[in-house]
Amino acid sequence: MGELVAGVFAGNIFDLGAMATVKQYHAGGLDFFATRSKLAPRPWLEDNADTMAEAWSAENWRYRKVVFFADNAGCDFVLGCLPLIREFACRRFAPLPGPLPKGREMAEVVITVNTGPSLNDILPDEAAYVLAEASRVDPLLAAAVAAGRIRVVPSGNTAPLIDLADVSAGLAAEAVDADLLILEGMGRSVESNHFARFTVDTAKLALLKDVRVAARIGGNLFDVCCKFEKSSD
Repeated sequence: MGELVAGVFAGNIFDLGAMATVKQYHAGGLDFFATRSKLAPRPWLEDNADTMAEAWSAENWRYRKVVFFADNAGCDFVLGCLPLIREFACRRFAPLPGPLPKGREMAEVVITVNTGPSLNDILPDEAAYVLAEASRVDPLLAAAVAAGRIRVVPSGNTAPLIDLADVSAGLAAEAVDADLLILEGMGRSVESNHFARFTVDTAKLALLKDVRVAARIGGNLFDVCCKFEKSSD
């Protein structure tokens, strides 16, 4: 799980809305594997990674539906988000009281992305295309997609940040019975919802790529935020 989460932070470097990464891009490109190897050492600026890993371990897994807010196109989605989404969708529930609904013994992952274009944020058709192409070479992913356990829903958003009080009807309906929320990316997890508390377990995962945003929470450029909060109920 540690390598998967580190991949989320490394993929999140690909953000053409942040001047620090734009400069890196023009100076010679952005390399996912090089970024992952150079992540700030732990403990990170915000570091609940151990608690999160315990909750997400196979023996402790209790989540039936994950809503995953994805951020950028390119390596952010393909190399950062998709491996973690795949892992979630391959998880079986730990023993719970009562019988499980037939066909619902595996976790579901609802990927939600911007409805309209904003910078290099990924869009629904693009996310669906990536899932289809990856499914051609990955039987486990293909089975999850074919069964509807991984699906894409437009968020209703057209900006780098997001107001969770104003989302699409489709996303609102999917969120009713969700029990794990993932906010990936600086705009969604730090700039918009850093201090928001939710009634389900929530992970806020981001690489800080803007000096002013980093300063707001007492950090520096390229610090890592791995914030995991248990349900506020």
